[in-house]
Amino acid sequence: MRTPQGHQATVALDQVKIQDRRLTFRAQMTLELPMPDQDADLPKHLETAIESGGQALKRRLFQQAIEQADRQLVLARRQGKQGQGIVCRGTTSFTFKTVFGTVKVRRQRIEHRADGSTEVPSAHAWQTPHQVAVTAGLRDAVCDGMLVHSARRTLARIDARAGEEGVLAKTTVLEIVHDQGRALQRLAQARAAAVFEQDTQAAAVLLPGAAVAGPDEGPAGPGDAQASAGPGQPGSAEPGDLQPLAGPTAPVAAGPGEPMAAEPGRPVIAGSGAPAPAGSGEPAPAGPTAPVGTGPGDPQPPAPPIEPARPVAERPAGALVGFASGPPAPPEVAPDRPRQVDPGTVLVELDEVKVHAQPRTGRKQLLVYTALVMAAGYSWHFAAATAAELAYQVGALLAVMEVHRGQCSLLALADGARWIRDWFEGLGLKSKLMIVCWYHLKKRCEQCLSRACRGRAHRRQVEAPVLEALWHGRVGEAIAALRSRAGEMKDPEALEELIGYLEARRPYLPDYAARRQAGLWIASNRVEKFNDWSVSVRCKHRGMEWTAAGVVALASLEAARRNGELAQWRGEGSLPAWEAPPADRVAA
Repeated sequence: MRTPQGHQATVALDQVKIQDRRLTFRAQMTLELPMPDQDADLPKHLETAIESGGQALKRRLFQQAIEQADRQLVLARRQGKQGQGIVCRGTTSFTFKTVFGTVKVRRQRIEHRADGSTEVPSAHAWQTPHQVAVTAGLRDAVCDGMLVHSARRTLARIDARAGEEGVLAKTTVLEIVHDQGRALQRLAQARAAAVFEQDTQAAAVLLPGAAVAGPDEGPAGPGDAQASAGPGQPGSAEPGDLQPLAGPTAPVAAGPGEPMAAEPGRPVIAGSGAPAPAGSGEPAPAGPTAPVGTGPGDPQPPAPPIEPARPVAERPAGALVGFASGPPAPPEVAPDRPRQVDPGTVLVELDEVKVHAQPRTGRKQLLVYTALVMAAGYSWHFAAATAAELAYQVGALLAVMEVHRGQCSLLALADGARWIRDWFEGLGLKSKLMIVCWYHLKKRCEQCLSRACRGRAHRRQVEAPVLEALWHGRVGEAIAALRSRAGEMKDPEALEELIGYLEARRPYLPDYAARRQAGLWIASNRVEKFNDWSVSVRCKHRGMEWTAAGVVALASLEAARRNGELAQWRGEGSLPAWEAPPADRVAA
């Protein structure tokens, strides 16, 4: 008797029926495989064979379920148009791509007696494409794989899971990721638009219009997110410049899929996909268009007087640790304790990350704009293709927290790039502050002084007193120390660049030592880490080049995953509504 070289799986279905909206299968399965040797590899060989047989069973069950559902649909529509009946005209082949492989099915074609027209009822009811449908589960598996692996490795893992080679093509994988990213961005913009439609005062305060740098701005450099216009870029706007904020397009539907776990320690936000209006516990209907006065080209309305939604403690804008009117001697916190957000404050960290662009984009680099909002132990992640889209979404979340009504103060923490300062200075808030990240400040000083000074020893002599003064918030002393060394420099322009940099950011340079002693944030490392998770680790390897759609899609998917929003989006096609942290927690 010849010994089979591989395993063979046979599935015989005895019965498939649908009754009382329940689908019932009755089947017999036979799995034949060579008996492995009795050694340490026996469990592995059996596991592989049984896994492959299980995938064959899944494909067979899926095929029978689809065909039975198709027959039931034809039976339900047997009256035809105008009640004149139908004539069955055979079946047509159709292909599904699933997580357990390729499944080919036969679907019924009918002809209506009333007018002679033909159709495949399930094609319209299920909204399937003409030839091949990629299931929602496989789309989710593609996106989850692309967040970690390259397209080639993602395809290999999908093939291994399905027990079949060539389930998808590389171009299909990229199209899936791009489509999912665009859908997430449209839903995120629609969620923000719903907030501003419910609270028109918020749009006037939290949506700065186009910001133009004044003549007193410091020179652009590594700290400013700017680049010269090139092919495919408008010459009148630079990356990062804030443009009039536009509302979103209508949201698109998303298919069901497997849920993703929320970020450890972060509460899951409940809701139905439309944000709740300020002071209300019920969600508002999501609006598909931009609020009045916030569409493309529309001028921003003047900010009307805003009354607090409920009584809050009045506090001047600078009454935070490290600023002039803040507490002079804050309590000391152990250095190993986690950093905390200032009481009564919403902390917003903003940044941008660059990746190499594909030649067909006409650009050398692409920017992805990111943000992290923290308050009372809660955190929200954002990613967008433009600074305007990012500001729109962050502004909507601030509106839900009633920052524009004085419920809490705003503290921005960033690298001091020009687009961030334009956004911050355009906000119509009374209680707002910004801090330039200490590590970006220190790095900028080191870079400029490295070009200006005559050697490493000279740089260290100049740098030490300057950084000491900046660490304690004595910006004037740091600038005076630099000016006193102007005659010693080999590159005076680099020194003037640093002085201009400090002058432009003087209001945003607090007493870092006092804030660190109090256990408060002085660096934007949380959003920098999110940049690593969402973009750098995946998209900045040697030789990688990207399109804007691809890199923004991956960043948006990672943001939704860390926000605990993927489960609802994949299951219901919507994003959960934002809910503000309890007032007593914010003020604590």
